[in-house]
Amino acid sequence: LERDEMVFLYKGYYSIQQNPLLAFRRMQGNARAMLLLNKAQKIGRFLYQFPFVKAVCISGSLSKNFADDKADIDFFIITGNGRLWIARTLMHLYKKMAFLRGRQHYYCMNYYVDEQAFKIPEQNLFTATEIKTLLPVCGEKTMKAFFTANNWADNWLPACAFRSQERKDPKASWLKRAGEWLFNGRPGNHIEKILFAKTTKRWDRKSLNEKRNYKGARMALITGPHFAKSNPGEFQEKVMNLYRQKLAFLRAINVFAEEAHLAESKVEN
Repeated sequence: LERDEMVFLYKGYYSIQQNPLLAFRRMQGNARAMLLLNKAQKIGRFLYQFPFVKAVCISGSLSKNFADDKADIDFFIITGNGRLWIARTLMHLYKKMAFLRGRQHYYCMNYYVDEQAFKIPEQNLFTATEIKTLLPVCGEKTMKAFFTANNWADNWLPACAFRSQERKDPKASWLKRAGEWLFNGRPGNHIEKILFAKTTKRWDRKSLNEKRNYKGARMALITGPHFAKSNPGEFQEKVMNLYRQKLAFLRAINVFAEEAHLAESKVEN
């Protein structure tokens, strides 16, 4: 492929474009990620101490060892069954405090599921990549169950193993235990339903008004009783459409090259 100029090598990185700046950007992104990963691990262990949080993973570009100069720290959160909205509300109240200190981009908790919604319904290359690159911080037992429920990702990326947790889970703090005791039983069930309804209504209003985040992407939150996921600017759809377009282009180039080679062979004969 390199000989036929289908791919290009620079500084140990391959690309389908003959552009050394792409490798330079990759190296810069890897270096920034190294600086942010330690901070993300500490924040993830802190988030694990919120009531009903069963697992915390680093997600997004940072989980792929890349960070640009505007990188956020994204987290994937698993909560106890039927307590997602209580956990999410408490965590986002804390994020409001972080906003006052200009640290809100360190607490981007973009995707929540509870223990009843382990299996991700969208099964495609995008979601397989996101699952396979999740970097578990806490909740080792829960994450093993999550990965087992999503072993369909092996159909897309069979050579890529699910990632394992580096450190043991910390002991639950007294605040975590107290919060879980306080919101247990019927009162907790009632509060959970109220928070789900209010949050969904508020985000539906934001979507209707086309609210945008600080990066300019249209804000959206897709909700259900057992999941909450943001999709600013319909990012997954854009990535998959771009992937399909590039794949079609490469196939067209391949067909053209084969036809040109066949025509050349006929001339020589």
